[in-house]
Amino acid sequence: MKIAELYEMPEKTVINRVNTLPLPESDDERQISILAADAKADLVNHPEGLCVPRFNANFVLDGVDVGALKAGMRLKVGEAELVITKVRKRCYDHCEIRKQGRFCPLPTNTAFARVIKAGQASVDAPIEVIK
Repeated sequence: MKIAELYEMPEKTVINRVNTLPLPESDDERQISILAADAKADLVNHPEGLCVPRFNANFVLDGVDVGALKAGMRLKVGEAELVITKVRKRCYDHCEIRKQGRFCPLPTNTAFARVIKAGQASVDAPIEVIK
């Protein structure tokens, strides 16, 4: 698995190649949002979704099954280390996709993490699971 896209924190603007991941300033368990690259590509098919225009991932990962990530799992991302705090994103009853009973890629392909060791991360950087 590797970083396919990386967005600056906390502004979430696209950066060129490298971003420094800071230690959190609060107890925010959702400091970093993670989305699978194939799910991001599928979002263009769901413009009417409630969260689709509002959700911005900090990391878009290539070659990852987000559903296989578990809360408490530690990841080495470049020089930084993260801990997964939550897997899956809440889906809202008033979302048009949900009302129509259609599939939305966001809830099952999203995870959240917190930085536990500050450091730099870059596009194409491999991501390792820390045992």
